[in-house]
Amino acid sequence: MGLLSDQKKLQKKFYEQQEQGGGAKKTTPKKEKKSAPKKQPSKGVIASAKDIKAYNEMVKADMATYKGLAIEDKLPIKAALIKKYKEHVDWVLSAACTDYSLAVNGYAIWLFDTGDIEGFLDIVDRAIDIAQKQKIISKKDYQILKLYWIMDWAAVQRDQGLSYEPYFSRVFKSVKDWKLPKKIREGYWYFMFYSLIDQGKLKEAAKIGRDALGHGAEIKGNFTILQNILAGKYKKTWDSSQRKFINA
Repeated sequence: MGLLSDQKKLQKKFYEQQEQGGGAKKTTPKKEKKSAPKKQPSKGVIASAKDIKAYNEMVKADMATYKGLAIEDKLPIKAALIKKYKEHVDWVLSAACTDYSLAVNGYAIWLFDTGDIEGFLDIVDRAIDIAQKQKIISKKDYQILKLYWIMDWAAVQRDQGLSYEPYFSRVFKSVKDWKLPKKIREGYWYFMFYSLIDQGKLKEAAKIGRDALGHGAEIKGNFTILQNILAGKYKKTWDSSQRKFINA
C-alpha cells in the first residue's frame, strides 16, 4: 500500500505544478537518427542522364494518383502533369537520350488524352527518332501505338461529323514499312476514302476506293453509290453530318 500511496502523492504534486505554471523537470528525449533525404532530380534542362530513373519513379507515383478515377477527373490531373514534366521531356528528347523514360512515355499519352493530337504526334515522332522505348502499352512500339491511336481518334472524329485531317494523313505519310497489322491497313484505306469524300474529291475517292476494297476496307456500299454518281446515274450529294450520300 505504501508504494501505491507514494505514487498517488507524486501524481498529485505533478498536476499541482502544472496548474501553477511549473512542471516537472523535462528529460531530453533521445534524438532519432534521421535518414539522409532522398536526392531529388535536377529540374529542367540541367537534368543529367542519371536523373532519368529518379524521374521515372516520380512519374510512376504521379500516375498512381489518378488510377481508378473517372475520365473527367483524370483530365485535369494529366493536364497538370504535362506542365510538370515538360522541361524534363524536352531535355530527354533534345539530348537524344536512349535510356528508357517513363516521363516521355506518360507525356505522350497525357497529350493524347487531353486532346492535343499535334503535340502527341510531335512527341511520338521525336521519341521514334531517338529510339526511345514505349512500355506502358504492352506489345506496341511508338510507331504502332501512333497508328492504332490515330485510327481510334479518327473513328471518334468521324462519328461526330468532324474532320480527322491533317493528322491522319500526316501519320500515314510517315510510315516507312507497310508490313502493318491487318486492322491498320484496312483502317487506313477506309479513312482515306472518306477523307477524300469529305473534301469533295470524289474522283480521287473513287480511285483510292478500288485499292481500299482490295485491302478489305468496308466501303462497298458508298463506293458503289459514288461510282454511279460519277457515271451520271445518281444525283446525290454527300452529307458530312450524317456520313452518307443523300438525294440532291
